[in-house]
Parts: sequence; structure tokens; C-alpha cells
Amino acid sequence: INYAQVAEYLVKNKGLHVLITGVYQEKELANQILAYASKKSKIIDATGVFDISEMIAAISNAKIIIVPDTGMGHIAAALETPLVNIMSLFSPKEWGPIGNKDKIENIYNKKSLNQISVQEVINSINKLLN
Repeated sequence: INYAQVAEYLVKNKGLHVLITGVYQEKELANQILAYASKKSKIIDATGVFDISEMIAAISNAKIIIVPDTGMGHIAAALETPLVNIMSLFSPKEWGPIGNKDKIENIYNKKSLNQISVQEVINSINKLLN
């Protein structure tokens, strides 16, 4: 999946700001997303910045969360924040977030996250936000 294209879609088509989070080691991915962005002022790099309580606060205030299969997806589901949960290796039927199914879109490719298309993610975003 090309997160930069997804971020650009959220900014241009949904009028949202994008907050990039993760551990400090993911700073390079954040830099790639920012390099691609046409409206850099609407995309904020917060990699390596938040502790868990700050991350939970950010998730609870978000319009939508898009994550690879991580604990943050489970937190978003528990908080009923609309969630696009991108998974490979482990089936969402067994390992996916539990919560309001109207607020969770699981996208699954058992081979690789890289085989999940931007359009699949956009379709899930539109389903959750429309």
C-alpha cells in the first residue's frame, strides 16, 4: 500500500489533516509521505513523539484511523473510532479488532501488505466516512 497516496486522498478529497504516528524508526516512511504531499501543512509527522496515553487521546479525537495490524487498531475499535485495519499473515476473523462492525473495515491479503491497493483503502475510507 502506498500510504502517501492515501494521505493525499484524505487531504484533497476529504478535507482532513493527516497525523503520521509510529515509532521513531518509522521516520523514513513519514519522510516519504511528506515528500509526496502537495499540501504539507495538512500532514503532520508525529513519529516517535507520542506515549501510549497521548496516542489513545489522538485516536479518540480522529475522524478515521488507517493502520497496519497493530495494537492501535484494537484501541481504535474499542473507542469506536472509524478504522481501516490493514492485515496480512493473520486472518481478521481470528485476530482482527473487536468492536462495532459498522466502524471497522478489515482489508486482508494473506501474502503481503504490499499487495493491498490504494483503491481498496480508499473504498474502505469512503464506506466509513459516507
